[in-house]
Amino acid sequence: MRLFRFPRVASLILLSAVLAVSCSKDSGITDPPDNPDSPSSAKGFSSFGFTTIDNPSLNGTCSSRVIEGTIYVTIPFEVPLTSLKASFTLSPKAKAEIDGKALTSGATAADYSKLVKVKVTAEDNTYAFYYVNVQHGIKALDDMVYNFMEKYSIPGVSVSVAYNEKLVFARGYGYADRENHERMESYYMLRLASCSKPFTSMCIMRLLDEGKIALDDKPFALGGVLHNQFPDHKEAFEQMTIRNFLEHTSGVANSPFDPMFDNSVTTQLSNVETIEYVVKNFTPNYSPGVRHQYSNFGYCVLGRVIEAITGKTYEEYLKEAVLDPAGVKNIRVGSTGRDKRFPNESVYYSQSGDGYNNNMKRLDSCGGLIASTPDLMKLACKLDALPEIPDIFPKYILDLMQTPSAANTKYALGWRVGHSLYPGAAYHSGNLSGTATMWCRNYKGDTDCAILCNSRSYQSDSGGSFDDALYVLLHNVLALGNWPDQDLFSQYE
Repeated sequence: MRLFRFPRVASLILLSAVLAVSCSKDSGITDPPDNPDSPSSAKGFSSFGFTTIDNPSLNGTCSSRVIEGTIYVTIPFEVPLTSLKASFTLSPKAKAEIDGKALTSGATAADYSKLVKVKVTAEDNTYAFYYVNVQHGIKALDDMVYNFMEKYSIPGVSVSVAYNEKLVFARGYGYADRENHERMESYYMLRLASCSKPFTSMCIMRLLDEGKIALDDKPFALGGVLHNQFPDHKEAFEQMTIRNFLEHTSGVANSPFDPMFDNSVTTQLSNVETIEYVVKNFTPNYSPGVRHQYSNFGYCVLGRVIEAITGKTYEEYLKEAVLDPAGVKNIRVGSTGRDKRFPNESVYYSQSGDGYNNNMKRLDSCGGLIASTPDLMKLACKLDALPEIPDIFPKYILDLMQTPSAANTKYALGWRVGHSLYPGAAYHSGNLSGTATMWCRNYKGDTDCAILCNSRSYQSDSGGSFDDALYVLLHNVLALGNWPDQDLFSQYE
């Protein structure tokens, strides 16, 4: 299941306040009551953190928070993680160890640069394992993300921020593989869902700039690039233009059914077979250009337009036309099935049904890409018209991609625009079962951000929905400011 809609602006500020004050719970860390006549089975932490007394390199105490049994601690960027002394309180008579070596509060130095597994043994010799995730970060930002993860039961999140064409922040939160305690790292790839659509737009923009296509071209009309490939089509499809498909004004909308997701016949077909079925059997909702109605099918068509013109697969041309010029390596069409996930690709966790019920190859140009957030930042810095890093498109193309359609002032050519939370920005959102994404560039002319989640919630309350909360989280991260004076791009070459 997925939800493509423009979240309500109403209640967003209230939701932001709710997220800001939400607290972590120590569920799974503290102990149940013991029988006083038996050896204690208590084996939990009641506190865990790092103090300046035990770690002179710290300029303040770094406390922890607990989410679903994992202890999270944020450490300032300048402090090494390889030899920290934790201060903690255990259950009475319990003992802690790491890799078979005793862990003593305030005394034992340990390497926390990777996820640390701590064994706690009770007086009665029963034991439990706890995981300690210590990472460099910005506490205010980390707290916002942890609040979001905890409230909506999101196992893993990746966040990157670019400011003035420098990668100033890149973090993975939680787990890429919860069952195997595989930490989400900043370089991991996650599904983009509909954040794939800007990539399809960029491929079309490349063909436009090279004079190989025009926005008013009609792919299904006589002489159009898809006419011969799909000869058995209703006449109404001959009036649809490249611009219509980019702007979601073709007349083939996600309602009353979305051919890419909702139809029991088409979901079993390839992307080409889906188009064959739709153009033969579907009657458009309205004439092209009249209304904006979101259309995954339109971006499936654009993928086949790209293939027909270039003689390459969508993924091959995307690499040639967009990714290689931008120096981006960790973006590609995603895998289908958990057992087929690529190296450094997250696992996906559906909160309603199966997180792997979509064929990513079939969805390629409308929602099938995966990416790392640092690479999304690298690309964003080459689409910003700022002077330091050369852009991969001329200025007129950058402006064209962000020009709203006549039918909807909030949507341009593959990019959402004009949201009050993101002044000056072009952005997109995306949802699939087990996936929720936001990608924003040019916020106030100098800041870019991507947030990718390996689950999505269907929870809604008085403060708003999950989708509203993700929009607010992106806004709050972008607005944080005071970014570290660093550029992390060289770490992701």
